[in-house]
Amino acid sequence: MAQRVITSALVAIFFASVLYTTNGCGGSVTGPSQHFASISGVVRDAVSGAPIAGATITLQQPGAAALTAKSGSDGRYSAAALTPGTVGVDASAPGYQSFSISFGLSEGPNSFDIALRPN
Repeated sequence: MAQRVITSALVAIFFASVLYTTNGCGGSVTGPSQHFASISGVVRDAVSGAPIAGATITLQQPGAAALTAKSGSDGRYSAAALTPGTVGVDASAPGYQSFSISFGLSEGPNSFDIALRPN
């Protein structure tokens, strides 16, 4: 009976370790890992430096659907779950000229402030 309990315990430990490594908790059995980037910043008036609330920021990456973010009352915006690589950024707000740029995102957090010029 004691041997059966020990065998059952060893089998349970084996399966727990397989689940641990195949769920990405450890080991290298999981295959390629996912790498993500995020971006955040502040949208400001290019002349006064005041934050612009309610600006629309559209982020476009090759082969992916566009993501849209709105700046808060403090001008801050953020977007997550992006892929490292090229991103196109378009920003607009009523009373301001539109802004567009493309650049490379690094893995992990990225910061990019936007200055919009009044019309």
